[in-house]
Amino acid sequence: MIKGKFGYFCSSKKEKGCNFSIPAEICGKKISDTQALKLIEKGKTTLIKGFKSKAGKEFDAALKLDKTTGKIEFEFSKKKKN
Repeated sequence: MIKGKFGYFCSSKKEKGCNFSIPAEICGKKISDTQALKLIEKGKTTLIKGFKSKAGKEFDAALKLDKTTGKIEFEFSKKKKN
């Protein structure tokens, strides 16, 4: 993987047909090198705070990699009920 202006991309994209990428920013939150590495190596980041929805509401979630589709998804923590 290499880091570019718009995110992280396969270093051998053209040679091997890799089209996987991680945007530099998701829902208004910049993705750090550490979080990108965790997503690639472990398939999931730790909780990231401060994403913003399209409606402007803030939310916290981990990023998870769907291994079948290669898409990045949000994983919300389950809140305990009192």
